Amino acid sequence: GRYRRRVGSFLAALGLGDDLVAAGADEYRTLAVEWLMDHQRREQFAESIAERLALAPFFDDGARADDLAAVLESLWRRFVTDAG
Repeated sequence: GRYRRRVGSFLAALGLGDDLVAAGADEYRTLAVEWLMDHQRREQFAESIAERLALAPFFDDGARADDLAAVLESLWRRFVTDAG
């Protein structure tokens, strides 16, 4: 339900959705067995995870700071407009 979608969205934002997110229980079981049986896939994943996370937009501190600045500016403009 709700938490599965949140986790799926979070993993997708980290660039991990294609590798770790399943649409349902059957697909999840299939994905789990594939990961279990494919040692090379797990090794490649382990070797690439740090770089993949570093490149994920979720961890782009500059973009997050810009987003926060935009929200704060919007709130300030609304405050000034309502107060004036």
